[in-house]
Amino acid sequence: MSISEITSKYKDDLKVLEVSSRINTNKNSMFFSGLSGNLDVILPLSVSQKDKLSHCFVLSDKEKALIFYSNLCNFLDKNKVYFFPFSFLSPYDDDLLNNANVVMRTEAIQAVVSRKKEKIYIVTYPEGLFEKFPSEKFQNKLSLSIEKKQKLNIKSIRNTLVERGFSLEDFITQPGDLAIRGNIIDVFSYSYKNPIRIEMDGDFVEKIKVFDVESQLTIKEVEGVMVVSNLQSNEESKEYLSLFGFFDSNWCVRTDSVSLSANIIDEKNKQAIELYEEIKNKSKVVLSLPPKKRFLDKKLFLEELNRFKRVEFGRENKKNNSTKIKYNSSPQPKFNKNLSLLVDDLKKHQENNYSITVSYTHLTLPTN
Repeated sequence: MSISEITSKYKDDLKVLEVSSRINTNKNSMFFSGLSGNLDVILPLSVSQKDKLSHCFVLSDKEKALIFYSNLCNFLDKNKVYFFPFSFLSPYDDDLLNNANVVMRTEAIQAVVSRKKEKIYIVTYPEGLFEKFPSEKFQNKLSLSIEKKQKLNIKSIRNTLVERGFSLEDFITQPGDLAIRGNIIDVFSYSYKNPIRIEMDGDFVEKIKVFDVESQLTIKEVEGVMVVSNLQSNEESKEYLSLFGFFDSNWCVRTDSVSLSANIIDEKNKQAIELYEEIKNKSKVVLSLPPKKRFLDKKLFLEELNRFKRVEFGRENKKNNSTKIKYNSSPQPKFNKNLSLLVDDLKKHQENNYSITVSYTHLTLPTN
């Protein structure tokens, strides 16, 4: 059975219809309980087939978020799913900035601000939300749109990108690198996971290709690209927003624990304030961005969260006043590679009138 067929089985489930109705008519939060296996992915996708909303999933830690992101990519077109991580290993230490994470953050934000009617999905965790992002106005200031057949001066583009923080290299290896060889411009933008190759014909853009940094082979040819510098390390922006600050009303936020996420953000904010004061008092380094401007606090997190239609799942909190929707599911028993135990379990469910669906990755299995 295909993945789309699995989600379709739940699409007309009465509880799914109830959630869809509530999401489309009001902002009251809902709580899913009793979810096992991949139901925490399947049910939201079944609901999302009946709405025009984009969805943000907030998991309470990075490991859970990565697993959820991987599962979500198995059910959806990967081009519609984005991961929004934390850029730093430690706040206010740019030497510990993770370039790969900056790329993923920038890619997700670019998808949000350029989204029209297309539904997208974002997966994040408290630390990812904790770190704010420069406003759309500032992003536009440091973004450069390049399209096929566009007139472009190579010297001018080089100077512009170097001024915006790109490093001129012989060959590009990481985000922020720029290499120019004759009529070919290679640039590793922070808005894409792979570098861009721009082939010029005189003063006009002839081809734009996305290529693999290791093999140098073309992945695909595109009509246009948006070259974005490292917005996270540039402190000239007058306004920073949380991820929620970029969302319009056409978003639904799903979280496994609001209270836990809020407490983690609160703890990270306290650490950032302490570190900021310590650096300010003991060092001559001037930190232009105080924590309140650069990071999200617990109060603002809860205020922004309440702007959206919200669905919670995970461990139930007795103080939670959300509308509760319970599923009676159980995790798969451990068979420890003993297929006879698996067969017995399937027969037991069959005797109890369960509908059994078998899903597999490949139509044919290797013989070796």
